[in-house]
Amino acid sequence: MNLIDLDTVLVEEARRGSAQAFDRLVAKHQQAVRSFLRRVTGDWADADDLAQDAFVAAWSGLDSYKGASSVRSWLCAIAWRKALGTIKSHVTRGRAKLLEVLGDGDDQS
Repeated sequence: MNLIDLDTVLVEEARRGSAQAFDRLVAKHQQAVRSFLRRVTGDWADADDLAQDAFVAAWSGLDSYKGASSVRSWLCAIAWRKALGTIKSHVTRGRAKLLEVLGDGDDQS
């Protein structure tokens, strides 16, 4: 059985409620997902947090895996969306903080 076939079997078992099958998928792909996120974020701690979020999202969204790509690609796509959400959140908070600081400066004039 090749790796993609094993992943497909594990996904199917996880869909039927096997946490052990999902744990095997996580163990198999977590290093690749974390490495991907470390390249995206540049931060190990953020990457590890995002990887955990991505795996939680994958567990709750197992039905979204259609088999058109590898499980690793599907997991990295989930991780990418999590990273983008975090980046957008940081940008929005940074913009809000900047406007707050600029607004405080205007009040003093």
